[in-house]
Amino acid sequence: MVGYEKKIFYAVNNNYTNLIINTGCWGRTELSDLGLVTATGIDLEPDGNIRITVISITPTGFGAKGEPEKSNSWIGTATGKTLADAKNNLNETATKNLAWFHNRFIIIGENFAKHGIGDIIDHLSRGRQFRYENKVLITPTTAYDMLTIPADVEKNLVLEIEGIVNSMKEEWSKVYVENFKNILVNYCEKKSGFITGRIHYFKNENTTISTSRGDFNEAGSGERQQYVAAIKGSGVFMDEKLIGWIDGDETQAYMLIKGKARNGVITSRYNDGKDSLSYVFKRSKSKMKAEFDGNKISFNIDIKMTGRIEVLYTEQNILKEEEINKMEEAVSETVKHNLEKLIKKAQEEFEVDFLGFGEYIFRRHPKRWKEIGDRWDEIFPYIEVKYNTQAKIDNSGIISKLVIN
Repeated sequence: MVGYEKKIFYAVNNNYTNLIINTGCWGRTELSDLGLVTATGIDLEPDGNIRITVISITPTGFGAKGEPEKSNSWIGTATGKTLADAKNNLNETATKNLAWFHNRFIIIGENFAKHGIGDIIDHLSRGRQFRYENKVLITPTTAYDMLTIPADVEKNLVLEIEGIVNSMKEEWSKVYVENFKNILVNYCEKKSGFITGRIHYFKNENTTISTSRGDFNEAGSGERQQYVAAIKGSGVFMDEKLIGWIDGDETQAYMLIKGKARNGVITSRYNDGKDSLSYVFKRSKSKMKAEFDGNKISFNIDIKMTGRIEVLYTEQNILKEEEINKMEEAVSETVKHNLEKLIKKAQEEFEVDFLGFGEYIFRRHPKRWKEIGDRWDEIFPYIEVKYNTQAKIDNSGIISKLVIN
């Protein structure tokens, strides 16, 4: 059953006050005695204990905006029966007073995510030091393994993750990283579900060069030096539990439905597969509408986007209106295919409405929701979804001939 009643959660109201009181005030603690945690990883151990892993820095110099410019890094890990217990046990090996005001990322291992992150949400929302702007990522491995790989390019792994998140957020739309505040609201209001970014690492067979990688090699790193952090696709949550994964194209489809895809890249083939193109959209609009015919429920999803051709492989005259129409149709069909793939996975594989169809009926058709709300989990897999996708090409930058023949 899907419900949308609000939970009473006192910590939500108090956390803003806590942030105002505590942010930017170190009391009488010397900077040299502080370990500023910048990333926190949480895992569920086989014995049921909880493991917490942190990356912290000790500032040795600050910039004009108050951000640490020079620092020493420390990676610590500890286990405990609860998250609070594990967090306190970090003090067994930490040589600094750990502070979470500058924490940027919360990384959760798959086992814990499948078990349910309600305890994590509850604990962190009550804490004084965790900011609501923290980004939440899920890893199919363990958070410990994820946080102990070396940085590939940046000075430390947290800066590397932050750079990946920011660049993908602006240009790609195949990754959506949710912040802690929105996850907390979703958890309290029992909304339709949510997605957040999937972070992992892979073995890079090619040689890359960077200062941090070079330093790591000199330290005698062994084989793990070849692993690189990456973010692609998303984890899907219903209530507090991870129910599965969606890939980059499905994540983009989710963002288009939700109206969160500001820009992105779509690659399509056309002319019976002989030609291909990459389309970059800069604007997109989405509209959802429900229709009721007796006991039958259907949805219409309209997606409209405007963009340009970034890469094109064809021998056709691309200035002809007929050719432009073919390219627009090809992109529209690709978007439709990705939408169909996403919704098929939601209905047939997950059998869970994390896309917000039930929430739409709850908001727009409350009388109808009173009739079907208790049975929505049974109804959702059988609703019909129709698509209308329109991609428009802004051909202002198109040239008719190749620069090099």
